[in-house]
Amino acid sequence: MLGLVAWITWITCIDAYKDIYLHKCISLRDGGAYATCPIDPNIVIASFPRQYSNKNNMNDTEYSNYMTTLRSQTNTESMWVQYVNSLPTTCQSPIGNCGFKGPTTHFGSKLIQAVVSKRRSSIMDSVVRSRQWQHGLIPVLDMFNHHRMGKPLLQNTTHYLIMTAYYQPSGSQIYISYGNTSTLIVYILYGFIDYSSPFTCDDMRRFRIRSHNQTRIECIANSTSSREHMQEEKALALAADDIAMVQGAVLWLQTH
Repeated sequence: MLGLVAWITWITCIDAYKDIYLHKCISLRDGGAYATCPIDPNIVIASFPRQYSNKNNMNDTEYSNYMTTLRSQTNTESMWVQYVNSLPTTCQSPIGNCGFKGPTTHFGSKLIQAVVSKRRSSIMDSVVRSRQWQHGLIPVLDMFNHHRMGKPLLQNTTHYLIMTAYYQPSGSQIYISYGNTSTLIVYILYGFIDYSSPFTCDDMRRFRIRSHNQTRIECIANSTSSREHMQEEKALALAADDIAMVQGAVLWLQTH
C-alpha cells in the first residue's frame, strides 16, 4: 500500500481556487484533519478541482468496480492509483454487507441487516459508500470527519470546497457536516454513531450508546416489543455488559 504520504504529495497549490489545496495550518493524521495553528471562521481550508472527478455518472456498484480496478494497477505516477491504494482494506460500514460488526443491539442488528441484506458482499463497496459524496470520492476532502456543527461540502463552478465553521485553535480537529439525517442512516452509510446529534428513543434501542443511561432505561422499559424479543435482548446485553439495556429489559419484563 502506498499510503497517505504518497498521494498527499499531489497537494502543491497554495491557491484554493487553482488546484488541489490544503491550508498550510492543517495536518491530516489519525483519521482526521487537525489545525496546527489558529484558523479563523469562514476560511477555505481545502479544495479539489471538479474537473478531476472520476465518477462520470457511474452508479455505486460500477464505481466500486472501477476503484477495485485502479487498485490492481501499477501506474504509481497516477494520482488516482496512489489515492485508491491509500484507502482502507477493511469493511467501513454495513452498506457493503461484508460482515461489519458494530455497537448495535439485537434489534438494531436485525433492522440494519434488513436494509443491507440485498447488497453484495464487498469491502470496496463499503469503503466507497462511506467516503463519497454524490460526486464520488474526493481525495483530501474525504479526510475531514463529521460533526453536525461543521459546514457542509461546498462547491463553485470549478472546485469542491471546505470552509471552517468556527474559530479553530491550534490542535483542534476540524470537522465538516455530512448532513442532518437520522443516527441509523449515518451508521449504515458511514459506519459510526453520530454523537454530535441528539439521540431519540429509537436510537437508544438500536445502539449500545454508553451514555444517557437513565434515558435509555426508560426508553427500553416503555418500548413496544415481545417477551421473546426482550428476553433475547437481555441475554445479549448481559454478554455485552450493557447494563442500561439489561435494566430496561428487566423493567419491561416485569410489566408484560
